[in-house]
Order: sequence, then structure tokens, then C-alpha cells
Amino acid sequence: MDNICGDLDFEEGGNPVVMNRVPGFKDPVLCDSFAAESMGHRARDMLIYMPEQLGVGSTDVEHARLISISEGAPDMKTMRRSRRVTKLAAYADAKGACSACYGSLIYALDRLSDEGRLRGHKTGEIAIGQGYR
Repeated sequence: MDNICGDLDFEEGGNPVVMNRVPGFKDPVLCDSFAAESMGHRARDMLIYMPEQLGVGSTDVEHARLISISEGAPDMKTMRRSRRVTKLAAYADAKGACSACYGSLIYALDRLSDEGRLRGHKTGEIAIGQGYR
């Protein structure tokens, strides 16, 4: 998994956090669980728990054996999510939007926010997705 510089808020990016890590896993379920927990999610709150129930791997990041070969890489406890994407997402009402479209909208809203052009707009005011045919 590439964990060099990622976004703790959103898979499409926008709020990069330098982590300087390249984790390797023998267990793909543990890999997904580690990535989810890096972003502040719990595997049991996502579909990651299903492969564990089938015996494919483990979601137990807390008891995983981690070996670090470099100094200075932050651990999960020292990284903080900005919640910036959560605030921007409140402006949109998404029904069936694909991740690429939704990611582009979040990026555009971020630019508008930086320019001060979101002030005065209500949350849920922007409709996106195929659910709005």
C-alpha cells in the first residue's frame, strides 16, 4: 500500500498528509483495515468485516505485529483528520453520484471556499448524481 502522502478525509484527495510510510501486508483484509483506521474509520463500520467473517483475513489492527524500518514516520495516533471534506460535503445532496463526479464536486467546492464564494449558501443546496433524473 502506498502510504507516503495521502488524504485522511477523502479518497479523491485534496487535504494531503505526509506519512512517509510504505506498509506491506501478507493479509489483504488487515491492509484494508489499516488504511481505513488511518482515515479514522473502523473496519466493522465498513464492508471490510465481511471477508474476516469468511476467514479470509483479520481486521485486528490493534494486535497486528508492526515492524518499522524507518524513523520519523507518524503513527496513526498522531495524524489528525481535518474534517474539511465533511464540511464541504454538507453543501451537496448526492443521490447515486459516482466517486469521480463527487470528488470533482468536492474539489470545486474547496476552490470556491478558498475564494470565499460559499458564504451565504445553504447546505444541501447542490444536487449531484443520477438519482436526480
